[in-house]
Amino acid sequence: MQWVKTQRRRFPLTCHPLSVILTGMKPSATTRIPPLSHSVRKTISQPVNLMRMLAACLLGGAIGLFPAIQASASDLFYDDSEGLVRANLPTVPSALQNPPWPEDLESAFWARANAAMEKFQHRRTVNTSGEQEKYAYPAVMYAYMAGFTEEAISALQTEDVDQTDHAWTLGIDYYWGFTLKGQMRKFFFYGASLDEAYRQRMEDAAAIWTAEDPRVSLELVHSLNSSDALVRQYALSLLGSLKEAYEAENEIDGPDLGDDYEAWLGWWQPIADQGWQSYEDIERRFNPFPHPHWGIGSGPVGATWEPKTRGMRADARNTDNLRAMRETSVYLMAEASGNEKVRRLYKDKIMRHVRDMYHVGLGEWDSENYMHHTMGPYHNLYDFAEDPEVVALAKAALDFLYTSGALKYLNGVYGGPVKRTGGGIQRFLELAFGTSPDPLGHDYDEDTQFAATSAYRVPLAVLALARREFEPVEILGTKPTYSHWLPGAAEQPETWETLYFGESYSLGTANARISPGDVRAWHLLARDPVQGAVSMLANSGTNPSRSMRSDDQIGQAENLALWLRPGDSRAFSFLFPAGAGREMQDGVWFVEMAETWLAIRPIGLASNSFQNYIDYTGSSPYTLSASLEGAPYRGFALEIGEATTHGTYAEFKQDVLDNQVLDLTSLNDGVASLTGTNGSTLRLSHSGSNLLPGVRVNGVDRDWTRHDLWSPSGDSAPVQLGWREGTLRVEAGGHLFVQTVTEEGKVIPLPTSYADWAHAATDHAQGQTAPFERVAGSGVLNFVRYAMGGSPDQDTASTELPKLVWTEGDAPPTYTFTRPRPEYRTDVLYTIRISHDLIDWEDVEEEDLEIEPLDPMTEAIHLNLAGSQPPVFILLKVTKVEP
Repeated sequence: MQWVKTQRRRFPLTCHPLSVILTGMKPSATTRIPPLSHSVRKTISQPVNLMRMLAACLLGGAIGLFPAIQASASDLFYDDSEGLVRANLPTVPSALQNPPWPEDLESAFWARANAAMEKFQHRRTVNTSGEQEKYAYPAVMYAYMAGFTEEAISALQTEDVDQTDHAWTLGIDYYWGFTLKGQMRKFFFYGASLDEAYRQRMEDAAAIWTAEDPRVSLELVHSLNSSDALVRQYALSLLGSLKEAYEAENEIDGPDLGDDYEAWLGWWQPIADQGWQSYEDIERRFNPFPHPHWGIGSGPVGATWEPKTRGMRADARNTDNLRAMRETSVYLMAEASGNEKVRRLYKDKIMRHVRDMYHVGLGEWDSENYMHHTMGPYHNLYDFAEDPEVVALAKAALDFLYTSGALKYLNGVYGGPVKRTGGGIQRFLELAFGTSPDPLGHDYDEDTQFAATSAYRVPLAVLALARREFEPVEILGTKPTYSHWLPGAAEQPETWETLYFGESYSLGTANARISPGDVRAWHLLARDPVQGAVSMLANSGTNPSRSMRSDDQIGQAENLALWLRPGDSRAFSFLFPAGAGREMQDGVWFVEMAETWLAIRPIGLASNSFQNYIDYTGSSPYTLSASLEGAPYRGFALEIGEATTHGTYAEFKQDVLDNQVLDLTSLNDGVASLTGTNGSTLRLSHSGSNLLPGVRVNGVDRDWTRHDLWSPSGDSAPVQLGWREGTLRVEAGGHLFVQTVTEEGKVIPLPTSYADWAHAATDHAQGQTAPFERVAGSGVLNFVRYAMGGSPDQDTASTELPKLVWTEGDAPPTYTFTRPRPEYRTDVLYTIRISHDLIDWEDVEEEDLEIEPLDPMTEAIHLNLAGSQPPVFILLKVTKVEP
């Protein structure tokens, strides 16, 4: 890395269109100064390079210097007026940011970040064996943030012990996925503090690492469908080499597939059908760019993940979190090194991954163990990518992931149906959401470092979602198969989910069309004034927090639930909160939590099993193993009560005993029916080998062909995202967030207030974002352009303003315009008025307009002028109102 040297510190040189500016002021206690422009980050040290940079800036050209990392060490952090350590965050153009948080929220965020810093400030050593940097790197960065800069930098520069693996990249570990995400923040954010020789070695190693695709895979078939010719050409060359070697060894005389995407999918399909260990072994053995020392590795795939076995140049594991770590890191280093074909190939990979989030979902959905390991790399990509389209994709990924997390987060505790159980995500999400009873005492995760030093902030609607600022509602959702990127694997979901949010609790359940593995199908979270929230878990088997099993089938209707499985020898287990009240009456198990009450009726389980929980006096959550009774099916029925639905706990109990009905007359046929205390009915029919049960709610069958990722079971929900529609809509706490990722991978944010629209303007310098100002050269007011769906950056009146449209023949003209749907412009009132003399005007009634939906966000308005006597004058009036 090359730097302009001064007596006190080193500053990056930033180009602007008409001037060259050297920046590097010490920030005041209350002012954050971005250390670096996000658009052109170039640095120099020698006079000849300075002249090259000046010439490039003045001529508008580009030069081949490695992009700057972060500002000098002394400018990374500062103390604010409250004594909190804050970071000078990476600079991201306003058009690629969510609207800024109010200062009270921002200050609370930094208080939580400081609490995380206090936890990890004493971690100042790094274990470099394998992927152990996953824990050490972010923790040591917190020590740097706390002021232990020399010790932290020394630790971050610890030489890797696995030199045989990494000699080809000059001793720098660019292999292990969990190490990569730390390497990116180390290089791009903390890089100015690294020793110059070490930093230069990281640069040189990155250029070597990304000279060719370090993880060639059969998934390159999808890149043959890219809109980028360079990507198609490079992917075809890699696939051609792999296919030729594979067919030669297996003595296959395969056809020449050319660049036919569909033909390549057909070639890939039977390989994919063999299972992941088989097709990843093919990728290993016929890789055109094997590891420079270990070659194609020894195999077998699945034994271990080290390069000695896998033979790849980058961690070959393909789970969503490891994919995110690898692909974002390869992209960033290819972009920084100028390795354009690899950069663009990985841009295509990232685009498809983010697009799939918005169209079919995430394979490793809502994982307690791994979701934050996906979020950290996308924070890196958002903060350090140069290509604005890639920054937009990174933001879209984070918007989706934080929305997913917000739905299942309650006061510092995470709970709901999840893929890949275990824990950890709640220790990450609290930094953004701040909803636990004691945010400053929260048990934060090391990986919060990636969010604490990131410019990304969640949309305010998502923050309100996490804080449960919406009315009780039921949301139906779906999740894809794990490897949905395989040919044909994303044609339908694999898992269906039901989430109900009461005033004081949430209950989530899941069913799957196949036995999915590692899916927890049940989780109830209830608000608790001391602990934030407590859990009630259930499962067949001895561990209530682990995966659902084949033949487990669940029906849910808001606060009612039924669980059935065949009457085999498998036990049922429950996890109950320790401090809850519990009692048993007439065979019903009652649990009294702080604000939430449960009534459980066992089915084929010994009712007196509950007595062990009643007698329990410990302080930890209690795991109850229910003994079995002879029955054709086993499980339980549940109803949940709270103050808004039942008044008091005593009234809830009595209501259950008097009015709740569990009908087991058809249990031999696998059918159970529950009538709740409010008269709602839920019927569950166990489907045997078909793992999707029959679920009937108030006489209406659950439609398993409904594939939306999130949709309301009723009229509306705070989160909505249709199957393969790509438009995410979050509405909570008076805030609205809408964003689309198209099938082509284009990210289209939709500002939903004038303030958000103006914030998205690229240039605020001219003061042209006031509603009744105009962009230079435009005759159209900003507010009018906003109301018509125009850009905040340029005058596009020719396409935004209404038009008279003549059709063929003698048909009268139509007055037509396009606008964002009114629910996305709640601060605009649209009125069409007609006059024949420019003196008297009358409003056109809504029923006289034809409204044509164009897409999930926009609509066309048509006023047919048939029958209007000329002359006709038409006025479209847009009025700014309070939303």
